[in-house]
Amino acid sequence: MSKTTVEKKRAMRKKSRMAMILRQFRKSRTAMFGVGILCVFILFAVFANVIADFDEKAIATNQQARFVAPSLNGLFTGEGHIFGTDEYGRDIFARVIHGARISLSIGIIATSCAAVVGGLLGAAAAFYGKKWDFIIMRIMDIISSVPSILLAMAVVAALGANLANLLIALSFSSIATYARLVRSAVVTLVGQEFIEAARACGSSDFRIIVKHIIPNSLSPIICQMAFSSAGMILTAASMSYLGLGIQPPNPEWGSMLAAAKQYIWTYPYLITIPGICIVLSALSITLIGDGLRDALDPKLKD
Repeated sequence: MSKTTVEKKRAMRKKSRMAMILRQFRKSRTAMFGVGILCVFILFAVFANVIADFDEKAIATNQQARFVAPSLNGLFTGEGHIFGTDEYGRDIFARVIHGARISLSIGIIATSCAAVVGGLLGAAAAFYGKKWDFIIMRIMDIISSVPSILLAMAVVAALGANLANLLIALSFSSIATYARLVRSAVVTLVGQEFIEAARACGSSDFRIIVKHIIPNSLSPIICQMAFSSAGMILTAASMSYLGLGIQPPNPEWGSMLAAAKQYIWTYPYLITIPGICIVLSALSITLIGDGLRDALDPKLKD
């Protein structure tokens, strides 16, 4: 059998497996509901500048338009305030959709960085074993012994409160989770025949880890990334609420909650709207994670 034929059959098996996973995922109504909500947030975030100008609507103050109640009047002329205005006369809808950019970006970037770094460390610990396994996992034990939000707060307090440092803090606080997850998955793969075959072919350790080991342990990583993204959004909002995240006047859902807390009884829409956005975004990603877990786990298939 030629090499080309083997590669074609391998590609067909991968394609059929992906089709089966996608079909199983589509069966979950809750997962598709989560996909729908998340797509709405993503569309608003991508086209935020087209919908509402950042400088004029989200940042610029207008004392004459302070505390305008939510209304659909003037919506199609561009002069209305569908979600009302805040204490500085800034449009809440504009700040919410521009804040979606920040919150979703934090969830995706921080989770990806933590998954890459933690995954490589966990794979290296399981692959090399012995001394390296002991050193890496003891470091992960130290990191995981501190609550993630407390560790993130400590990192931001040391480096300063801005977007870059917030991403570093959130990523660093989640590395141990992925390292443990990947290590547990890789331990069962290290002694397999295809790993020995790759070694016999002269593949380097790095190539074996990246090309063979990590791809074969992607299922738990993907599910964990989905759940972690929701947690990252909530943690980022909590950090901003405490003043350790995105700094005003930049719009971010957590900082919007912090600014609106003093008006919770007089102007409740100021705190309700960003709060709903935080809940819906985290809920949608969690529902997607549940659907992915069911689709990727053979034991849960019909």
